[in-house]
Amino acid sequence: MVVDKNRLKIEGLKFGRVLQSVFRLASMFSVDHRAVDSAVRQSYEALNALVKQVQQFTFGFIDHRVLLNNILTPDRTLRNLESEFSKRGIGAVAFPAGITLGGFRRFLSVICDTPENIEANGGIRRYYERNKVEGVRVIAGVKGASSMEETVLEGDPESLLAAQRLAMESQPTLGLDLLMEAVGMNSASLEGEQSGDAGGLGPGFGVETTGGFAGTGSGAGGGGPGGSSFSSGSKTAPGSEITGPHGAGAPETEAFPGIRAIGANADYLAAETGGGLSGPGTGNAENPAASGKDSDTGAAGAAGAGRTSPGLGFARVASSAIASDPNQVFDIAQKALVRSFSNPSADPAQALTALAHMLEEFNPEVLLPALSAEKRSALKGKPAREIASDFMEDVAAQWAANRLSSVSQQEDTAMTEAEVIRVLQRSLDATLTVERMLHKLSRLFEKANLPPEFFGRIQQEMRWMELTDEEKFKQLMALHRYSAAEFKRLAAQVKNSIRRGELQQAMELVEHYFAILDLSAHELQVVELARAPELLQSIARLQTKDLMQRVVERMAGPLFDETFRGWYHTHVANCLATAAHCMAPYEDFDGIYQIAQNLEKSRLRNPQLHKDCCGEALGNLLGPRSIERLVELYALRRYGQRMVVSILRLMGRLGAEKIFQRLEEEKIASNRLALIRLIGQMGPVAHEVARSKLRDERWYVVRNACLVLNETHDPEIIQDMRETLRHSDERVQAAAFQVINKSKAAGRAAALADALPHLKPHVLEEVLKELRFMKSPESAPGLEAFITQRDEKLREKEEAMRALAAVPEDVSVDALARILKNAEVPTPVRRIAIKTLGKSALPIAYQALAEVASRVPHDPLARESQAALEIE
Repeated sequence: MVVDKNRLKIEGLKFGRVLQSVFRLASMFSVDHRAVDSAVRQSYEALNALVKQVQQFTFGFIDHRVLLNNILTPDRTLRNLESEFSKRGIGAVAFPAGITLGGFRRFLSVICDTPENIEANGGIRRYYERNKVEGVRVIAGVKGASSMEETVLEGDPESLLAAQRLAMESQPTLGLDLLMEAVGMNSASLEGEQSGDAGGLGPGFGVETTGGFAGTGSGAGGGGPGGSSFSSGSKTAPGSEITGPHGAGAPETEAFPGIRAIGANADYLAAETGGGLSGPGTGNAENPAASGKDSDTGAAGAAGAGRTSPGLGFARVASSAIASDPNQVFDIAQKALVRSFSNPSADPAQALTALAHMLEEFNPEVLLPALSAEKRSALKGKPAREIASDFMEDVAAQWAANRLSSVSQQEDTAMTEAEVIRVLQRSLDATLTVERMLHKLSRLFEKANLPPEFFGRIQQEMRWMELTDEEKFKQLMALHRYSAAEFKRLAAQVKNSIRRGELQQAMELVEHYFAILDLSAHELQVVELARAPELLQSIARLQTKDLMQRVVERMAGPLFDETFRGWYHTHVANCLATAAHCMAPYEDFDGIYQIAQNLEKSRLRNPQLHKDCCGEALGNLLGPRSIERLVELYALRRYGQRMVVSILRLMGRLGAEKIFQRLEEEKIASNRLALIRLIGQMGPVAHEVARSKLRDERWYVVRNACLVLNETHDPEIIQDMRETLRHSDERVQAAAFQVINKSKAAGRAAALADALPHLKPHVLEEVLKELRFMKSPESAPGLEAFITQRDEKLREKEEAMRALAAVPEDVSVDALARILKNAEVPTPVRRIAIKTLGKSALPIAYQALAEVASRVPHDPLARESQAALEIE
């Protein structure tokens, strides 16, 4: 979403200044320290306000200027922050909408770590990969030349940072390097693959087939001049590679129109097959294809495959080889362009620019031998950009023809056509030459003897691409129902409108589509409802809140309409759950609450019947990150308690788990109490989660579980606490004792008394005082067992005797009599029994005293027993 430039700059710089304060404080304290908490919260509030407006916010530094999404602006006040970023190798960071305070705090703990520790862990990229925060990206970068002019970037900031890193390498930047960088095959990525199970490049490997794109060759090992190993898992498709002496199944004619087949020289072959250097092959080094042996999947890898040479990528080595053989310029370019079409993370437009830059580095006379006579005549005197565009069209057109020619009977022709159209569209987005592409496709399809309807359908899609945005909008608004192809156009147009900042146009298209909700069950098609979530996900923004609420209100009708049954009803419920997911990052929890109420109301009509539709939708109402944010807002008292509790209760176990996680991280006691009260209102699901936490190794987690069970009035709390009282940590024992002490459930005295042998000193003292106050007959067996055990806790045993003596004598007299007669019990403890039994008129008390009195002179308490019986 496009936001006013000045507003973005003001808010972005405000965030930067607060973040600078966080770095300053974090250098003295940890990010989790109380002294840093205020600055962390302020920076989060500034960031959250931004990402809700722009969906994603990128902040960093390029050329001593501050990067705010696509704006570069100088600001001297942030030089300290730039220095901190530079020390850690951070170019920029990108935050998504919906980031939580907890996630932001975890992210800060990573980037605020000391530069020395980050470097010791392999640099910022590897360090962050091991401590990643969901949705947040760290873009590595370097310091560049100083510039003090404000700029609006035309391209992608991440690509600019990547180019900066390339520019800082020890060797000069080559066009070939830029091309490899543009398609994701830079030396850094190659080095990253060296550390895994990467095999070297070997002759015969096929064109990369990510996402189902076919090529000749194998799925393990590597490629030679007949192919390129950009990824494993290729399928066979005859004729999809350019020709070469080692190309498996390569056609004998020219690989692409106008590019002549010239054999590879030894230097180039060594460069591409590895020659002891690593390549981007992804096969396991133990695979026969990687060890020089033939396999079922393709030709053997080159000698030395799998060896590594850090710091030297394929592009560096190949650049020295192609100098003596210009045909290889187009050979490598073809493989890189196929990669740019097939890899979603690559950008064909950047690849085209890089290819043009690469061609400019070569003398035109040097490149001419690589072209056919027809091509030499057509491209003579043309600029490098036009030659690059023409070549990209050739690559895309030839790939499309080969792909359609290779469709087997088992394959879905419609899916293959969609794949071809997607590749052609990515190519045309870069070259913008529809007519010329259609002319080339027509010739190739005719040559490949493909059915005319293939070209007709592809021509329709390409003619659509040629229309202006305004023409596309009018045609889409003129439709009332959409076929599969028309819906794809609609979805693409909505995304393009948002990308251009024309949000109102995108909203009109989406609202026009949802007019289908006014149709009856007999008119509406299930597939029309099944497609709807894609539009909701595309349009969701803070600025489209009213539209989302209108769509949700319109869905209430079909949700409760009894004529919408089966899959109709299921897809309506799924649309509502999707709407909730889309609204959560922008904190529209009031709207989500309304969705939850509607789904629950629908479910309660017949819980069993609606278990898999409304019940399932309720269980998936929010993602973990959104639940975490909802709990944070509850702790900050920003939302009504009833609404938050209702949403989380409907979320079931996932909601309870997330609150416990938040409880574990909360360091402020008042917030912990608020969270405990919140989960205490979630009902039986809170009992289940809390009981599972009682077995956790961390004392504070068990303590929290005890407090939650008390708050939820667990009917089995005494049984749950019996084991917890035996925990090795005194703090857990104290928490369990407090829970039992507050409980009015039966059996609490017995539970405390039975745990006496396992209690730590301080807790033991408190429990004995409580038992003496309780005077409960239930405690007698446990007290007796503790008193008669063999250990040196004399003072505690005396206190236990007083607690036992406080129990009504008709229950305690038997235990006291046994303790008195047990000579192994310490004398001071038995003496307390004599005093208590001497006051009793029960026969068993008399018998115990008489037995001990008869032990004169062997028992030291015999005389005292006689005195208690008043015997001379």
